[in-house]
Amino acid sequence: MKKTLAGLLSLVCCLAMIAGCTTAAPAASTAPAASSAAEATQAPSAPATKAPAEPVTIMWYWNEGNIQLPDDTYINKKILEDLNITYIHISPKGTDFEERLQLLLASQSVPDVITSYNTLTTNLVKWGVVQPVEKYLNEQYIPNVIRISKNWDLAVSYLTRDDGHTWAIPNCNSNVVAETPYIRYDWLKNLNLQVPTTYDELAVVLEAFTNNDPDGNGKKDTVGTMSNEWWGLSPFALNFAAAQGSWYKAADGQATMGMFTEQHKVYLKYVKGLIDTGAMDKELATTKFDNVIEQLKAGKVGFLFTWNDYTHNEDIRKLQPDADWRPMTPPKGAYDKGYMPCGGVMREEYCLSAQTKNAESIMKLMNYMADDKSTADAYDYTGTYWPMKLGEEGVNWKVTSDGKIESGQNDAEMKKFNESLEWVGRTRRFVSQFDFSWTLNMPADQLEAFKLVQTFPVYLDIPDSDPLKPIIAEQVVQPEAVAAFEQEWNNVKWPEFFYKAILGKVDIDTGWQELVAEADKAGYADIQTAATETFKKAGALK
Repeated sequence: MKKTLAGLLSLVCCLAMIAGCTTAAPAASTAPAASSAAEATQAPSAPATKAPAEPVTIMWYWNEGNIQLPDDTYINKKILEDLNITYIHISPKGTDFEERLQLLLASQSVPDVITSYNTLTTNLVKWGVVQPVEKYLNEQYIPNVIRISKNWDLAVSYLTRDDGHTWAIPNCNSNVVAETPYIRYDWLKNLNLQVPTTYDELAVVLEAFTNNDPDGNGKKDTVGTMSNEWWGLSPFALNFAAAQGSWYKAADGQATMGMFTEQHKVYLKYVKGLIDTGAMDKELATTKFDNVIEQLKAGKVGFLFTWNDYTHNEDIRKLQPDADWRPMTPPKGAYDKGYMPCGGVMREEYCLSAQTKNAESIMKLMNYMADDKSTADAYDYTGTYWPMKLGEEGVNWKVTSDGKIESGQNDAEMKKFNESLEWVGRTRRFVSQFDFSWTLNMPADQLEAFKLVQTFPVYLDIPDSDPLKPIIAEQVVQPEAVAAFEQEWNNVKWPEFFYKAILGKVDIDTGWQELVAEADKAGYADIQTAATETFKKAGALK
């Protein structure tokens, strides 16, 4: 990536200023100090009962695209007052998160905590700059984190590696639901159609939405559905058991990528059929997400797999008062029922520097951020989770008599708070499975829709007995050769073939056979073997 010399010098100067607060990084080729690894795996000692005389400094490196946290905020002050911890929040100015992290490591200023993900954690372990954390993953150190984390045990199992160590602390998603099927119920009523329950029925409905004037304006200006490039079709591919980048178990027991399965041809022919009948906008190769939402709000799209944004219904109604845009049960495809994509078990993971002397203080800070005393049945705003999320109670927010949250009580403070909303929400960080407070102010119909969506099954729920179930590969780190193959074929080779196939520029059967032949020449058999071994070792493939 391009960088200016001035920019790099500025960053290094900044790092030099904070270096005194942090510990030196070991050379990239060295392993973590033996004492650090041993300390991290020995029997837990009782957490300190008294705060040290001098504040402990903790530097936390985030992947947030330049969301900065000023040193004098209410949150920093509260952390210092309650925990005697000086909290330093570092976020890169730009998007090249890993490169700037390497600058940190090279400058001998290793952050105490590094926000990470599976491939980065692999490198951090290889470079010897992080320590095992299994010692701390229990209720002695982080009881609040464990209590509010959905799927905690599963997440920890994902992060436990072949060496028996766990090198990161998980931050679990509270809501795994991702793209949801939404449809114009008023258009169904206008055309005397039923809610589709299968993908064949959906194709009929979408064609009618395009060709039969569902809004009754006498014009042919509507479309059944749209897609933002091939990404928007991921839920379709999932339900045809044909997601190009997913891995499936082949008949011979080997792992195989979805694009190389017979099911993938069935999926491609279905999409081509939608385009041929006009049920789907054919310009999807150049259509961006914003274009789709623009047409949706204009009242011109009848069906989408989309994220749960309940404001769309209100936007459509501004132009069409009788519009009814609501979620529908996912239609049935190749499985026993329709399934939705999901956001995964984990949002991110946190690694600890191998050289930090403040591991127990870091655990106190994490536990403090996760102090939500709410339950599945009732909110309790007395825990420190809430000021970490919302700011100062009584200034930035308050709880109304009916238990809802109202943000801000005077214009000046609210303006100041609004300018800092991004970093406030990210400082709270650990996601509480009990926090759906953002739904409290929803209109009744939108709240009902939200509750309905929570009942829809996601692909993790596909029965293990189903031979077409994709391999659950979250947090499985593949060898470099496999990862490089996935990168090239998912992002270059396959998209080129995909657009030609669905737009009729190549025969699907012939083109698919040529795609498979090209992959074979590129060494796909070896890639399959390596991927299969990795999945089996991780327990993801039986």
